[in-house]
This record gives sequence, C-alpha cells and structure tokens, in this order.
Amino acid sequence: MSKESNAKKLIDVLNQKSHKSIQLAKQTILEKKFSSENINQIIQKYISGWNDATRPGTLALAYEAAGGKTSDVENLQAALLLIDVTMDIHDDIIDESTMKKNKKTVYGKLGKNSALLLGDAFMVEGFSQLYKAVENLPKTQQEKIMATVQDFLIEVVDAHLIESQLKNKKWTLTPETYLQVLTKKAADIDGRMRAGAIYGGGTDEEIEILSKLGRNLGILLIIRAEFVDIYDSDELSNRVKNECLPLPILYAIRNRGIKTKIKQVLDSKEIGENECEEVLLLLEKSTDIAELKSYLAKIVQESLTLLGKLNENQAKKHLQQLFVSLLEDL
Repeated sequence: MSKESNAKKLIDVLNQKSHKSIQLAKQTILEKKFSSENINQIIQKYISGWNDATRPGTLALAYEAAGGKTSDVENLQAALLLIDVTMDIHDDIIDESTMKKNKKTVYGKLGKNSALLLGDAFMVEGFSQLYKAVENLPKTQQEKIMATVQDFLIEVVDAHLIESQLKNKKWTLTPETYLQVLTKKAADIDGRMRAGAIYGGGTDEEIEILSKLGRNLGILLIIRAEFVDIYDSDELSNRVKNECLPLPILYAIRNRGIKTKIKQVLDSKEIGENECEEVLLLLEKSTDIAELKSYLAKIVQESLTLLGKLNENQAKKHLQQLFVSLLEDL
C-alpha cells in the first residue's frame, strides 16, 4: 500500500470515529441563537467548514483500545469539541490570526471583543454537555474524567501563557525552550486519550499507557503542524509578525549562516509562495533539522513499544498506523 493510501485510510478512520460527534456538536452550536443575526450567520459559516476529526478521533481510539464497545462516547467527544471551539477562537485572538487557509477567522470577522465573548459562550455550553456526558457513570469515573479535563486544559493554557512571553524573543528563542512549550501543548491529545480510556473502563495501566501515547501523539501532530506552517504563506507571515517562529526554523537558525539567509527572506514586507519555497530550500540544507527528525523517530519507536503492551484490537492497529504515518513526508 502506498504512503498516500495509508494516510488517506487513517484520515478516513478518524473521520468515521468522529462524524457523529462532530454533527452533534454542530447541532448544539447552531441551536444557540444570538440577538445579532450577523453573528448567527458568521457562526453558521464557521461551523459549515469545521471538521476537526483528529481530537475526537483519537479520543475514540483510546476508548476502544481500553475496551469500550458502545457508541455513547459520542457525547463525551461532542462536549470536548465545544470546548475546542472556544480554545480555537481564543487562540486566533492571541495570535492575531485574522486569516486561515485564505478565509477570515471568527476573530477576523467579529473583532476581539465579540470573538472573545462568543468563545466564552461555547466554553459554558461545552462544560454543561460534559457534565451530561458523564452523569450516568460511576462516581469514581466521573471524578477522574472531570479532573483529567481540568488538568489538560490548565496545562494547555499554561503553555500559551509561556508562549506569549516568548514571542518577543523571536530570533533568539532556542528550539529547546520552544519544544518544551509544544510538549505542554500536547496535553491536548494526552488529556483526551486519558479521558477516553477512563470512559472505556480501562485498567489503571491501560489508562497510563494511553495517556502517554496521547502525549507522544500530540507532540508529533504539533511538530508536524510546525512544518506545515512553513508551506503556508499566510501562516508563516503571521508567525513572523505575531507568534514564535516555527520549530524547524528555530533549529535551522542555530547555524549563523542559515540564520542570516532565512532572516533576509522573512524580513520581506510580504511573505508569499516564493519566500516559503526559499525557506524550505534552506531548511533542506540544515543539519540541525536532522536532530529534530531523529527526536520524532524516537518518539514513534517509544510509542510502538508502549502499544505492544495493550491488548490486540482494531483500535490498537489504527494507533500503530497513525504513529508511523506521522513521519511521512517530513
């Protein structure tokens, strides 16, 4: 099977595991009507193109890997998706991202104040739905899931707080420091997979293994996204202006010669496709990038070893394939 078909197969799996929960979350959001018809229309347009299958999909895989067999995990997935909407809207405000994939973000359309309040509304709804999703579970499971969600959200917020203090360092920020921030952000997937494993009735050992796998998977997904941002001129431009530089660039600019050349390219008034290509060519020449890729390969190997400790089932196989696929084309 080709690399492309492997990747497509995994995307299909995540979509299948997430489809019902995404529809449920969309329905919940669209049922909430605000006084401003303009805001309602913006929400409707935002939701129509919203299809985050990775986070709910990995939660479902952890749930199934821990022995969960019923479909009621969809309520837990949907509740966390509503909280995700809040985090995504607030992230765009923090990063001043008015455009993504050639489309205006909610922040870009509504401005800071309205986008912030809208995100808050979805957070309230998300926690309301989360309570409903776990209310019929044994008390111990309820408490573990609620504590898990609280812990991973606080860690993600902490990561963003640290990141906001590092933005001004820009060209002097070390990759090691930024990697620590990204590792904290990986609590996002870690927490979801831990919650899924608890919801699925996993043993303490299974829960810990799936939580660690979630952390590793989160790191791989985040760092892969760091590479992807370099291909997107809008994203790269915003990273240069308002955020920390992508991790691969931070590794590459440890070399003074490459740093000078990349800085010349990114100091352009406008960053377009040509500038992205120039940066990518310079990264190909960087030996420091090999260190980052070696680190990612070690994470994959560690994860495959951990997966070997879980019972055999289809979810375990999907997770194995997912870890291997994340190194493709980097």
